[in-house]
Amino acid sequence: MTNPWLEAFLFPEKQAMEKGYFPVDWEKVNKELQKKNVTLTLLHHEYATEARDGGKIPYAYLTFCENYGKYAKKYKLTMPIRR
Repeated sequence: MTNPWLEAFLFPEKQAMEKGYFPVDWEKVNKELQKKNVTLTLLHHEYATEARDGGKIPYAYLTFCENYGKYAKKYKLTMPIRR
């Protein structure tokens, strides 16, 4: 274990600034949400898995949802709400 490895292990958010976050295809997210039994939680899980496989850092779930909300508001999209 070296100091750089230990720092990267303990503070991955610092690495996010250097590497950048994995980009999200909001158009794809919106199309997937229109399908039955698809939720933002499921889409975030898939996104996070894909990001980690690519060696990038995924957005947290809350940030993912907030950014989708901004995208939807910008393009005046709607999202089904389960009750």
